[in-house]
Amino acid sequence: MLRAGNYRIQDVQGGTLLLRSDDGQVHRFVLTVPDGTANYNHQPRLVFARYGKELFLDKIYLSSVDNGHELLPGDREKDLIRKRISGEELSLLIESAR
Repeated sequence: MLRAGNYRIQDVQGGTLLLRSDDGQVHRFVLTVPDGTANYNHQPRLVFARYGKELFLDKIYLSSVDNGHELLPGDREKDLIRKRISGEELSLLIESAR
């Protein structure tokens, strides 16, 4: 779980991404699997899955040529999926790393 704020996302290697807060106080490594879908809108973006009022980071597209990086669901998200709460995706643009 990460608090709301601005984060930079860096592709470390082999599906491992680093999420780092702008203030440097929070950093998390996340393991991803290839999503296999092309980034048709050619913009870096984050895709969240929503279950009720809870949001979960689902996919990350880092560049216009990048296929998506899919995050594996955690225990809480798996529990919500099992309970069959309907989910929908929201897309948000993120700034590219400089």
